[in-house]
Amino acid sequence: RRDKSHLQVANYLYSKVISQDPENRIAFAERGLVLAHLDDWSGAINDFNKALSLKMRVTLKREVL
Repeated sequence: RRDKSHLQVANYLYSKVISQDPENRIAFAERGLVLAHLDDWSGAINDFNKALSLKMRVTLKREVL
């Protein structure tokens, strides 16, 4: 089994970014990828869904303007 400590560090760092900027859709998408590699499928799906919902809000705001 491969060492996944670098993924755990990445998860920690993306979580820190998200805690400071909860609207950061890129951080959610990237953390979703990390979680998928850590076999946390539920967490990955949640993060992907959050990234998509944030993307939709940005898109809708632009259309309103």
